[in-house]
Amino acid sequence: MTLIEIMVVVILMALIAAAVGVNVVQAMIRARVSDTAVRARTIQSAALRWMLESTSGACPTMEDVEPLLDATTDPHDAWDHPFEIRCVEGSIFVRSMGPDGVMNTEDDIRLDRTHR
Repeated sequence: MTLIEIMVVVILMALIAAAVGVNVVQAMIRARVSDTAVRARTIQSAALRWMLESTSGACPTMEDVEPLLDATTDPHDAWDHPFEIRCVEGSIFVRSMGPDGVMNTEDDIRLDRTHR
């Protein structure tokens, strides 16, 4: 084998490794987004339960909802940011900052449920 042949093989291996690495990173981000959506849905259900059981009529906070969560539900998103719970006109909104860690950007993960 010549030096050129070895260099071609090494370059091809590097290109394949780079393509695999990019796909793995994208798959990890999709998994974190999916995991965060599941956690948000669980927190949303707990918030709805809190509102139904509460006589105050106030919107629950994460501190109110945490005792209603089971031990396997982390009250933070996949990037370790706390969820935000908001109530507007009978709807419960649970929101995560998403991968960038900044609220009110396009990568935020939002869920809403109407409470009547």
